[in-house]
Amino acid sequence: MYSDTVSLYDIAGCRLYGSGKTKYTIPNIQRGLVWNALQMELLWDSILREFPIGSLLILNQGDSPGEILDGQQRANAIVAGSSTEELFGDDSPKSILWYDLAFKVSESDAENRCSGIYLTNRSHPWGFDRDGKRLNAADRRKSLEKAYDCKNKPGKTEWDIRRFMPYCHDKNSSDFFPVPLPVLVTAARGKNIDNSGDIEAFKNEVFNNIDRFASYSLFTKENNEKIKGRFEELCKDKGFIRKFFKLNEYRIAVNFIDAAEDVEILFDRINTKGTRITDAELAYATLKHHGAILCKCPEIGNVIKKISSGHMLEQTLAQIAIRYCLSSEKEISGFVDSGKIRKLQSNDALVSLFENNGAKLNEIIDCASRIVRLSPDSCSLPAYMEADIANNDTNLYILLLKFVEKLKRNLCEDFDGRFIQAAVFYLHLFSTNNNPPVNLIFQKLSGPGKIKKETIQNVLRDSISAEYTYPMIYSFRGFKALEDSEFSNSWKPDSYTQEPGYKIFESLFGFDGVSSENAPGRFMLKYAQRHYYEKVFGDYNPSDREYWEDINRPWDHDHIIPQIWGENTNEEWKPAVKSWINCMGNIADIPFEQNREKRDSADWDYYKEYPDDLFFDDDAATLNKENFRMGIKPEIDKFVSVTKKRFLKISDDFLNLFKILGLEEKLSLSQEKRKKMFLRIKEKYHPDWDLYCTYDFNKKDTPVNLNNVTDWQSPWITIMDGVTSGSRSDAVTAYSRINGKYVIERGKRKPYNMIIDDIADNQLWEKGTFYRIAPDDILDKNGDLSVPVDLLVNGARDFNRETGLADSFCADSNSLISFKKEINGLKILSYLYLRYNRYHCMLQVSGEQAPAERIGKFCSENEFEEKSERVFDKRMAMQRSDEDIREAYDTFKELMIKLNRELC
Repeated sequence: MYSDTVSLYDIAGCRLYGSGKTKYTIPNIQRGLVWNALQMELLWDSILREFPIGSLLILNQGDSPGEILDGQQRANAIVAGSSTEELFGDDSPKSILWYDLAFKVSESDAENRCSGIYLTNRSHPWGFDRDGKRLNAADRRKSLEKAYDCKNKPGKTEWDIRRFMPYCHDKNSSDFFPVPLPVLVTAARGKNIDNSGDIEAFKNEVFNNIDRFASYSLFTKENNEKIKGRFEELCKDKGFIRKFFKLNEYRIAVNFIDAAEDVEILFDRINTKGTRITDAELAYATLKHHGAILCKCPEIGNVIKKISSGHMLEQTLAQIAIRYCLSSEKEISGFVDSGKIRKLQSNDALVSLFENNGAKLNEIIDCASRIVRLSPDSCSLPAYMEADIANNDTNLYILLLKFVEKLKRNLCEDFDGRFIQAAVFYLHLFSTNNNPPVNLIFQKLSGPGKIKKETIQNVLRDSISAEYTYPMIYSFRGFKALEDSEFSNSWKPDSYTQEPGYKIFESLFGFDGVSSENAPGRFMLKYAQRHYYEKVFGDYNPSDREYWEDINRPWDHDHIIPQIWGENTNEEWKPAVKSWINCMGNIADIPFEQNREKRDSADWDYYKEYPDDLFFDDDAATLNKENFRMGIKPEIDKFVSVTKKRFLKISDDFLNLFKILGLEEKLSLSQEKRKKMFLRIKEKYHPDWDLYCTYDFNKKDTPVNLNNVTDWQSPWITIMDGVTSGSRSDAVTAYSRINGKYVIERGKRKPYNMIIDDIADNQLWEKGTFYRIAPDDILDKNGDLSVPVDLLVNGARDFNRETGLADSFCADSNSLISFKKEINGLKILSYLYLRYNRYHCMLQVSGEQAPAERIGKFCSENEFEEKSERVFDKRMAMQRSDEDIREAYDTFKELMIKLNRELC
């Protein structure tokens, strides 16, 4: 390695990713552009003040262009401020850096700028405020009105950012003369301040380019002479000209490295400042660096860049492709980091995927995209929806590719792309944990033969009972929360948690407090507004990292009835009204230049331009703000009616696509077994008791009667005495897991968030977790109940009568049966519990002077092993009634041994 300096113009002439003839390039190992507006503006302020901007790291490659390993963001900013190639190209440039000829230094400027440098880009053609934040809606609209005639304004996808001017930070100044910075920087190249000819050439070149740029910009055209006059006035001061001519002498420190076998490792280690690289980006960088060997694809970076365009981020596609190839028939491959990639050997699957410039990868991604973006009409769904699944639910997207593989080989027996789309959306949006069902479906798809729709349906049905997904509902018409006869000031959504389909309703109805852009309700809104998205946001590119930033996404979530109306409503109505103000029925995705933000004006002119695409009801425009604020009942009722009507339109359109899944048509085999088990329990033991299910995952003590298939699919099924006002002290409850195992409990429910698989055998009984019984153990060949259920339902009482220990019986959900005895402050407890279909017994002694301690357990079918006789003797010595204690202990011990033998 050696150090040197290079000129600013050497970097200004570099081309990203090696396109075109250049001295230096940004290699494939680097990531996308991530610098924000303020960073780019301040970089050029530093350059014009001759401040150093840090060193670059360049890989010296002899006769080939050097590769910039560290410093891409600075290089990109330098190119943006010094190249007129895009400025005067046929297509609108991606961004423009501007220089204000009338800029005045301000003491209030937190950054102490000496030059007025402003950035505009495709997302923000009007620029940013002084802090690099986006402008308010009013300023954005004013800029749009200046750039385009509102009556003849083209769609957002057709805007040319050269027609817009950057935002003037000094609103009190009447002078604002911005010109593109590259016009000044390129004109100064190679010129000397002591040469009068060079000064004239500089002025003439700037004049010519100002005139040339005026053909794009209305502002420049109208102010052309003033701008040129201001420029000529500034040129009388050699200090102004010298500022740009000195750029020829500006040098940038560079560390050159002659060779780097593990260049991606080097890049990761030096990447400790600025914007950190993510693990996915580093893995992608490694894949690109090793692609020629691993995938036999020297241009793998360009291949992935091209295929990912319009679908997802490059690094996401890289992960999906390599994980798809590394997945086995049993499981989906986990995240592949850079270390794993370096250790991989070339395999046939990877080579096949990337051969012929990634023809196979392109084909399956294109097919997957068409499935995800299917709609009921001729309009494709927004590209963002596909990218949301790919970027945020990668396992599910890999499952989608497995579906595509099966579909292309004609191995999907009785379903097509629409069924696949509905299954993918269902798992993506309505899951508490979609990994188990995704992995199980992946395993079934990995088999060699055809796959039936019912196979997928049964996994999805079981996932409902296992609490991995929410029970499905296909319309909210008739849903009690929306059908109450009269809207009152006490209305709130969580009063309806026991309604079938509430969890789906909860996920789609509310907007307030849902910060994630890909929340189910917002996903649904994009589905409903698909025609509007195609017209207005059709050029949104989800493969461009910049457009995933909040500040760069082209849409805002606008409250149709202004949010502040709800804030200002009188206290009596405020809670109920706020729920409706912030529901998806009152939200629309519109361009952020149209969003009124927190203004309370009743201005719906924009909505009236797209009444069908935005589901706008003219009755909304008749609402009176003052009556609304005062809580006049008819005004509130009209608002709720309009909002409810819009929500039902949007949700009906969306939920209709899930009907094809047919989850409510029948029970799965596992659910049928559970149903049969409970019907037999009721018949044999408690014919007078009732069967219940619950739809509220958080309020399991409020059951509802079972009526249909959907009820029997509920995660929680209980048989209990309904006469005792829902008492569950003797209830028997079962819920299933997706692997076919049942967890059965007796007595009142304990905290339900314990994970059985993570608890050791000797801890299970004291953690309040539950027994697991496989469905085949529940019923024998004749359909009779086996010992475990007998014990759960009635066995403990039988043993009480036999042993005379009625007073010692302790009903709890720690065990199948538990007994207790207390003698002079010494408590002896005996538990029998079930673990993975095997019975275990545990004895525990506790006293006032010491915590509870396990003193023995069964270690085989017939033998009981005392954990520590020494510990037991020590406890006994602390008591006065040793013989009574020993007798009680022996009684419990003999009882548990006898019971254990009978069970085994």
